[in-house]
Amino acid sequence: MFDKEEIELLYNNFVYGLVEKKESLLAQTLSNDFSITHITGIRQSKEEFINSVMDDVFIYHFIKRISIDIEVMDDFSKCIVNSFTNADAYGKNQLFRLSLAFDCKKIDGKWQFSKLTTSQFT
Repeated sequence: MFDKEEIELLYNNFVYGLVEKKESLLAQTLSNDFSITHITGIRQSKEEFINSVMDDVFIYHFIKRISIDIEVMDDFSKCIVNSFTNADAYGKNQLFRLSLAFDCKKIDGKWQFSKLTTSQFT
């Protein structure tokens, strides 16, 4: 499998883990030093983010990918995904037009997300 295909599969596994609340799958897709910056500016570590999903702070109902752009540079990659995401955040349900900017790195021959910055697209 080529790097771009592996990263796209990584994204698909990440989404499945979010929607189905699969803690171990989420943990596998994220590097130990992973951080996410939400559209609100709140920043979370890997552990904090996974706990927020498992504790229903964030409930993901569906995520429909609109586009994906992957650029690979050796053992580092940038992955930009635009999606429609229906989720409850802090008890409020919304349909988000999210642009997800992932940094990915290959660790021991396996791709993982190391950073995620979210914003809205128009």
